[in-house]
Amino acid sequence: MQELEVIVVEQDSNIANKIMTFLKSIDTIASVEENLITNGVALKQEEDIVGFITYEEYSEYGLIRYFIFQKQIALGKVIEMFDSLCDVARLRELAGLISIGKNQEVIDLFESLGFNKIDKENFLVGGKTVYGTDLENATILLHKL
Repeated sequence: MQELEVIVVEQDSNIANKIMTFLKSIDTIASVEENLITNGVALKQEEDIVGFITYEEYSEYGLIRYFIFQKQIALGKVIEMFDSLCDVARLRELAGLISIGKNQEVIDLFESLGFNKIDKENFLVGGKTVYGTDLENATILLHKL
């Protein structure tokens, strides 16, 4: 088995199409927002994409949008992929990355990456808190850069 390679998308213009194919192959993703791919970091094995993470920029923060990887990927490689994303975000002078956790497995993963829970009152979507939305029961997490 070939070594896993972490690739910053903006440094490899040839990888975007492979990432699109990877994302479209995942049943739980209804549609792929192509404009988010260039902010991301991919995990590649041979010619296949086996992981991807990206964010959408909101003011001085990035909201994690896709964070997908095959279950058998070692946590060390997932951390390396995330650390590379943090480097991309720092270059763009973001203050932090935000994640929305809807289940405990996701919350645990983000906490293991250094995210901390924040008060939902401090998280606005369209100028309003998440109360009364489908995110009301979600956990909002912040990773300061």
